[in-house]
Amino acid sequence: MTAARVPYFLFALLAGCASPLSTATGTVNDARAVLDVAHDMITDTCVPAYDHAASAEQLAEADEKCKPAREAYDVARAAWTEAAFAVLAAKSGAPVDLTVTGAKLSAAVAALAHPMKAVRK
Repeated sequence: MTAARVPYFLFALLAGCASPLSTATGTVNDARAVLDVAHDMITDTCVPAYDHAASAEQLAEADEKCKPAREAYDVARAAWTEAAFAVLAAKSGAPVDLTVTGAKLSAAVAALAHPMKAVRK
């Protein structure tokens, strides 16, 4: 199994026997909780780091720590927005492939884990 297929496999495994809509709804809700925590961590760590950067070297240190986390957060947040809209569309009866959208969201949230390690205090 290739690395690109792993998120799809994990999403399908987590889906189990539940309906695609209820699984996607749970995935969107869980991802939102993770994103809320990531946002707070980035804000609590990075805003003071940038505020207190008095030199180009300190600014570069803040960038090294915070920029990858912020970029990964932005990607995950965009994937969450797409998945949330897909769930709303599915609830209104529109034909939506929730499996692909959920897998993209799962992959984006999983990719957020590594850069967030640098942001932890």
